[in-house]
Amino acid sequence: MPREGTSSGRRRGAWRAVFWIALAVFVCALAALGYIGYTYYHADQEYQDVATQAFDSAAASSAQDAGDATRLGELSVDWDYLKSVNPDVVAWVYIPGTRVNYPVVQGADNDVYLHRSFSGETGFAARAGSIFMDAANAPDASDANTVLYGHHMRDGSMFACLSNDLTNDGPFNEHRTVYVLTPTMNYRCQTFALVLTDGSDAIVQTSFATPDALAAYVADKESRSVVEPDEGFPDPASVGKLFTLATCDYQESNGRAVLFAQVVDSAAPNTHNGEVIGTEDETALSDAVKEGA
Repeated sequence: MPREGTSSGRRRGAWRAVFWIALAVFVCALAALGYIGYTYYHADQEYQDVATQAFDSAAASSAQDAGDATRLGELSVDWDYLKSVNPDVVAWVYIPGTRVNYPVVQGADNDVYLHRSFSGETGFAARAGSIFMDAANAPDASDANTVLYGHHMRDGSMFACLSNDLTNDGPFNEHRTVYVLTPTMNYRCQTFALVLTDGSDAIVQTSFATPDALAAYVADKESRSVVEPDEGFPDPASVGKLFTLATCDYQESNGRAVLFAQVVDSAAPNTHNGEVIGTEDETALSDAVKEGA
């Protein structure tokens, strides 16, 4: 009898140990999920606040829906406000119909903003990082190919839509307009290729020795694209300036999703039909646009 009691006690002790270990694992898992959830919420909330203050996305969507390219110069960003938050801001990127609506920063190298928020925070709450321009690019986006990076957030924010939503022809063709706005120029772009690759692929190139070299680069990306524009791929020789958006692709080990867009229209900020507009005549211009002028 004593032996049986001892054996039973040992079993109870073992089960207690298993219980407490399982409970500890469960608590750690909850803490990890809470940490991830908080970082996602913190990053998304910060960007929403910044977007509300600095950029009227409704105006861009309205201009796109109306097919009114003449209004590209009227799209405005509050650069003074953005620079007061972070002097490293260089652009704004917006894709109508998606969650892409963010300021773009540029660091001294491509590690600076991997885990640094737009407001400059680091550490616990800033693991989501920021949307940033390749450090090799000219900050005014004047290179033949300007490259923007963003994390693939599991809540669908940042650049997650590149891998989650745009890898099929239907969604891709429904969201092909990309606006990139800088302090000196507003660009309206149209995507034409999406390449799924891995981190070992030297897919990023910001400058080209000749127009033929740029055309060859474009042709290569078209041949590797997992989607195709409704009207077919553009003639590579006709593509004069690119914007490239890149993020992680969790479908593959060390995967990357890289979206390529050509500039189809550009206008200096605060202009309408090439004419400079100022604060004094913005109201008159708005009324004229409404009347169909």
